[in-house]
Amino acid sequence: MDDDVVGAATGVMVLDEGRPPQYWVEQLAARGIPVSERTIREWANNLGACYRVGRAMIITTAQMNAILRSREGRPSADSGERRSSRGTSSVQSSDVVDRVRERLVRQAYGDSAKSKKQR
Repeated sequence: MDDDVVGAATGVMVLDEGRPPQYWVEQLAARGIPVSERTIREWANNLGACYRVGRAMIITTAQMNAILRSREGRPSADSGERRSSRGTSSVQSSDVVDRVRERLVRQAYGDSAKSKKQR
């Protein structure tokens, strides 16, 4: 493998599979789903479903799936439900957030993270 090739696999899952929020904005827009980069960033931050490298945000496919699943059944901004200043529903289940976060940790670090927590 040539290290000078742009996009070459690094062997680091986050770098190989992760994409910036703008990539996900473009993917959603291509499917007729208009979402701003700021919204993607807020959802990822609120859920803890992102990686940070310096000031850059990186979101993997698994994290984006978790972000989108977390939005299931939530009213859109124009549906009339009152929203907090951070753009999230005023009613939010911390249990769901905890389960998603645990799943992401297991995906990132394997089942060893779960067994360490149980010790």
